[in-house]
Amino acid sequence: MSTQIESEVKQWLATAFKLNLSNFSVKLVGSSGKGDGYVGDILFAQLSTPDQVHNLVLKCNKRSKTLQQYQTFTRIFLHEMFLYETLLPTFIDFQKEKNLAEIFDSVPKFYGSYKSESAHVIVLEDLKKLGFELWPVTKPLNREHIEVVVREYGKFHATSVALKTLKPEKFQEILTSLGRSLSHIFQSPVMQSIVTKCVQKGIELLEGEVEEKIIAKLKHLRENIANITVEFEEKAPLKVVCHGDCWNNNFMYKYNDNSRNVPSKVAIIDWQIASYGTPISDLSYFLFSCISAKDIERMEDILLVYHQSFSSHLEKFGLIPENLYPRAQFLNDWKNCSKFGFVMAHMATRASYVEKDDIVDLGEALDKGMNLADYFSGQIGNVEGYKKRITYLAKYAYDNNLL
Repeated sequence: MSTQIESEVKQWLATAFKLNLSNFSVKLVGSSGKGDGYVGDILFAQLSTPDQVHNLVLKCNKRSKTLQQYQTFTRIFLHEMFLYETLLPTFIDFQKEKNLAEIFDSVPKFYGSYKSESAHVIVLEDLKKLGFELWPVTKPLNREHIEVVVREYGKFHATSVALKTLKPEKFQEILTSLGRSLSHIFQSPVMQSIVTKCVQKGIELLEGEVEEKIIAKLKHLRENIANITVEFEEKAPLKVVCHGDCWNNNFMYKYNDNSRNVPSKVAIIDWQIASYGTPISDLSYFLFSCISAKDIERMEDILLVYHQSFSSHLEKFGLIPENLYPRAQFLNDWKNCSKFGFVMAHMATRASYVEKDDIVDLGEALDKGMNLADYFSGQIGNVEGYKKRITYLAKYAYDNNLL
């Protein structure tokens, strides 16, 4: 990498770590591949001081002039900074204050950030150096991986509820800074255009493959994309801080053995579109995007794993789960709100089947005049793999009256 980039990175890290430039050295050891970051680039660096070495991931905003014209992308990058700088530490510290033996802290360690007119940088620990791995993006998660994620979501959402219940003023302060609901994000014409086009592409593949009554439901869903989040936020009585970006590539797993079948830990990454909404939005987005045809038939069991984790974590705060989110209400909310996850899975699963060689950098695509809806609904390599996934998702959603 060029001397200019190394010098720039050193300035970023001096600010993030509050170090004098003469007191440490930096070695750049890699960068993100194609498709590893849509609105940002990733650099891997090693920072050395006389006392210790830090292996780091630097998330940097893209420098595309066209991309910078989309204020949404600048906002979501700064939004993720707020999550790492303020919101997640508040949640973690709150659990420690309550002396919880087991807490939600399944996120990368945050070291600091750098902000200038042209550069926004988030500095995190390199999870790969700690033994964490990504799951193959085209492969549905097995049951063990699904359960370790839904348990963590349960603890995360319960911490949100506990903070709102026990420290309402602090929670309101956080909420004001968070600044947006899921409906607010989803009401964006750009977002609606992207999702609508991905659903349409899915319908085109499913025609002739599933019964016409399912196609009719999918077409009705496509025509009502704009109302999905408004409907469920009106119906869902419980709202929490949500992760928001729940597809396969945003979880890293650590294992205690070589089988790679049963993870011992998970780390949740990419908090750029975190928002305030129903916990079903995270749960359904994750499950519909990652579940296998075999495990989708055991969906109710998986939902109860989530609710048990949520309830157990609330009890550790001294709260009564049945007073705050009883199981019957949770399952009713799943019925009312999970179509959101089904819709988002069209986009997420589609992205999983784009071949590496066919991935186009988002900034470059916009510089060449491509619009965002066409970018996110572009050609995929393994069409049959994608069609197989959305076929069993559509059948399940129809059979369980979720559409």
